[in-house]
Amino acid sequence: MYKRFLSLGVLICALSTSYLAPFAPGTERVIHATFTITGLPESPLPAIFSPDQRFIAAQGDNNTIQLWKASNGEHISPLEGHREKITSFSFNHDSQLMLTSSYDHTARVWDVPTGNIRFGLSHDNRVRSAAFHPDSSQILTAAGQKAILWDPRTQLTLFSYPHDGLLLSAQFSADGSKIVTNWGNFTSWDDLPPAEDIRGSVHVMNTFRAGSRIDFDPQTKHFEGIFEPRLSKDNTLIVGIESEENYVQIFHVETQRAAGNVLDESKKAFLSPNMSKLVMVTDYDSVDVWHRSALVEHILDPHPAIEREPEYGLFHSFKHDQGINDAIITDDGQIIVTASDDTTVKVWHFPTGVPLFSLQGHAGPVVHVQFSSDFKRIVTTSADRTAAVWDMPAYTEGYLKRLRSPEMKGLIAILRKAPKPTSFQRIAKENPKLKEPKLRKIFGRLPVTAQLFLIEEYKLREKPIRQQRRLKRHKKIRSVLSTKGE
Repeated sequence: MYKRFLSLGVLICALSTSYLAPFAPGTERVIHATFTITGLPESPLPAIFSPDQRFIAAQGDNNTIQLWKASNGEHISPLEGHREKITSFSFNHDSQLMLTSSYDHTARVWDVPTGNIRFGLSHDNRVRSAAFHPDSSQILTAAGQKAILWDPRTQLTLFSYPHDGLLLSAQFSADGSKIVTNWGNFTSWDDLPPAEDIRGSVHVMNTFRAGSRIDFDPQTKHFEGIFEPRLSKDNTLIVGIESEENYVQIFHVETQRAAGNVLDESKKAFLSPNMSKLVMVTDYDSVDVWHRSALVEHILDPHPAIEREPEYGLFHSFKHDQGINDAIITDDGQIIVTASDDTTVKVWHFPTGVPLFSLQGHAGPVVHVQFSSDFKRIVTTSADRTAAVWDMPAYTEGYLKRLRSPEMKGLIAILRKAPKPTSFQRIAKENPKLKEPKLRKIFGRLPVTAQLFLIEEYKLREKPIRQQRRLKRHKKIRSVLSTKGE
């Protein structure tokens, strides 16, 4: 009997030892891909979910778009027919159609269930982008020096708007009331100016219906010297990357006046859903998030700029071991996801900066990341020529509920004022109104990743509560075994 108990105890002890592996600050739960898609080109466009979440589309080899079932990764059919490089692809609002554009001077509309082509739209130059109106009633293409609006029912041109240079992109605003075009200061793809001399410009145009035809408002808003324009959710602000130094600039759409800029070199920038934060994918291995109120200058100042100490306007900085290529944020502003050259994708709690999960499995840099429409799944695109689909863990909502509690916000407010390093015991001594047991109780309710974040970020001299309990159980098992051994 004693030998059986001892053998069982040794087994429990061994299991407990592996289960009690120490938590290293900065570690997150590792999530592995649900399934992986192969056969992408070396520099792929972002893989995307269909709006109804039934399909996944990704760029394939030989100028094709490949379709898969989002439920199990089963390959459906390729969309074949383009003769040159594909520059964009997107689903329409009900996921029944796909729109593609190509250097072969065409944009094409495909039937998703069958993979057959519905019709093509011919142009006299390379088509850099094509987009459906949010209700699929119009198609917008960027080709040569023109932004062209099409009627998909008749395949006839509704309106063509000329520009002074070749277009890089044309897109609808989220509500479809505005069109944003981005163009360069050159007129031939075969005779580009030196990189340092290339400048970008942006037009923001209102669209309106005049009887049976669509027209543009002649009062076009023009913004000089920016690339990668992104319109805010309410269409009042536009964010772009400055042409010369890659700084981030913000403009008021109506007044065309600058609303602030950040003197950090960035490759992508956008506003959070509530427009209170500016999110920048920088060239410094981080995604920096700034309070927009800290960036806004007086409209009368023609050259507003800030270059302040990080604690003044910086809200959070999300870091990887290597460069970050992409970032996305949920509509409720609770989660931000970052994709990096270090082959990982990280999921963070946006308001607190707490790392939640690490998505690992790619063999090369991750260049793009996209959400499904319900934000419960993620698709990533990598330079290893694969795309991967990831399911957000079912317990994510429980994590978020604890992280966005008033107690969590209060705890962070306390730690921000506390000296570094510190402990709950020290905080309680220096603040008689604060009770040490209550602080420990709040701390213990948090996910371990959040506890580790607080330990690392604020040099908190505490161990994760779960680890303390496991160590205590481990010691108890050892004590029982040693007693029985005697």
